[in-house]
Amino acid sequence: MVRDVEVLTWMQLARIEVDILCDELRRRPQPRPLCAGDGREIHHPDIALHGTLCAGGRPSPSCAWDESIAMLEEALLAATSGTNRMVVGWVRAELAKALLGRGNLDRAEHEAQTAVTVAQAQHSRCDEIRAQLALAHTQFHRTDAAALAVLPSRRWFRAQELIDETSARAYQPEVHECRAYLARLRGDAPAARRELEEARRLYAEMGATMQAERLAKEMDG
Repeated sequence: MVRDVEVLTWMQLARIEVDILCDELRRRPQPRPLCAGDGREIHHPDIALHGTLCAGGRPSPSCAWDESIAMLEEALLAATSGTNRMVVGWVRAELAKALLGRGNLDRAEHEAQTAVTVAQAQHSRCDEIRAQLALAHTQFHRTDAAALAVLPSRRWFRAQELIDETSARAYQPEVHECRAYLARLRGDAPAARRELEEARRLYAEMGATMQAERLAKEMDG
């Protein structure tokens, strides 16, 4: 049964990752605890970590930024103090985004940069993609519009290199969103719309309907 639990928890982690990328967590219930054949709830540290990451990965109407941050901090502690250090870069990248949503720019930038460092040290290219993108978002808030408009976009260049290297196309739409943001700052509305449309198209192909709907509303607004 222990082996079965380990397989199920890793399957749950993959499901969480898809839901975060598709922005689906806000309308999915938190995963039910795994149970043994007699109905007894199974307590396992990996299950607790994955459930906490799922709950904190994206705030829902019932989960504000402060609560999301607390959950991700709990997941980070579990990852760094247990056997799940391979997901530390991922958890820190998600924590950076939550901190940015809360308006804590300094700490968000620190967590994103740490996520990049950890992912590079672990040679975890997919986690580095999300960390580089999280760091890019902090830079959008860090630099004034005039300076950012001419800032070399090295963060998403690196993210694009990693996507091309790993074929992790799930992250491609967010790169286009970053490019759209910069195009707006430069006053190039047609380029911004092209980038958003490409991001929307890719989300739709992925089946990420909430992400596609979000961008469709943004383009119509």
